[in-house]
Amino acid sequence: MFKNYDTIFDFFNKRVMTEGQKLSVFSTMHKFVSKFFTSKKLQQVMEYTMVFLGTSPYEAPALYNLMSHMDFNQGVFYPQGGFYELIRALSNIAEKNGAVLRTNSPVEKIIVRDGKAVGVRLEGGEVIDADLVISNADMWFTETQLLDIPQQTHKEKYWQKRTMAPSAFIMYLGVSEKLPSLIHHNLLFSEDWRKNFDDIYKDPRLPDEPSLYVCAPSVTDPSVAPEGKENLFVLVPIASGLEISDAEKDAYADRVLALMETEMNLPGLREKIEYKRIYTVADFGIDYNAFKGSALGLAHTLRQTAIFRPKNKSKKVENLFYVGAGTNPGIGTQICLISAELAYKRVHGITSAEPMTSL
Repeated sequence: MFKNYDTIFDFFNKRVMTEGQKLSVFSTMHKFVSKFFTSKKLQQVMEYTMVFLGTSPYEAPALYNLMSHMDFNQGVFYPQGGFYELIRALSNIAEKNGAVLRTNSPVEKIIVRDGKAVGVRLEGGEVIDADLVISNADMWFTETQLLDIPQQTHKEKYWQKRTMAPSAFIMYLGVSEKLPSLIHHNLLFSEDWRKNFDDIYKDPRLPDEPSLYVCAPSVTDPSVAPEGKENLFVLVPIASGLEISDAEKDAYADRVLALMETEMNLPGLREKIEYKRIYTVADFGIDYNAFKGSALGLAHTLRQTAIFRPKNKSKKVENLFYVGAGTNPGIGTQICLISAELAYKRVHGITSAEPMTSL
């Protein structure tokens, strides 16, 4: 993951050719997991991370069992104070090293002169000159909205043929009392596993029988909710590109809450809600310029992985680089941070496959 791959020949090294053979690249995740687990519930536990890679376990390459290795062997960590503390930490590191951070400054155009990125123009007209430009916006947005057509490596036609990761139906809930039946991370799986994934990927609709992820961070961190109350994040993976009316949002929210009441031992939950905010497909498009309102970005199908994924360097514009979920290695917080390392290596001509902390 810590190496830039441009051609198939970049995979021809001793480690990939020996250890890489164990990753079952050409098997699907479901077939791979089924070799080790006959229990349906255990299979679902091992396959659920595929949702957050933007693909179905019936389609995803088995090499993504690496995600389960990270979860179960390396562990999952929570930043006290909430996830935003990670952003604060990165901000502090950047400023400590001389970076100047400007927020609420939307970019209107990447300025290209003689085939080279030389700065950006902000909404309102201010121009910021630069030796190089690195964009962590949604790559579709960067390419099709911030560059002129001759400067685009991947034009609109390319993106329309891509497979996008799911969006999400999210509820932010403030609950008037503690919920002892919940732990920090809670999963409720659909009984018809394949149908649930088909509702996301093959026949896009709000899932008839959804799978849920419910996070109760206040179980671990009392600072994120008022004393004696609970702070919940409820996520239902849904198809990107869905158009959902306000009435449909409210009806589906009630349906999900009813399901939580009966299946997660939360009787009377709806009456205990003091705050509710629904966030879904259109919101991802408005707030993050996300193509088709995807919550994650470009899906991890075999044809959108490694050398088949958009490169982190523009083919048309010199000194223009990309980071984030649209390029390599792909989707996920840790993975997007690695993409920043890969962009750094690209800028500085570093070819090592070792993490920066090891160099």
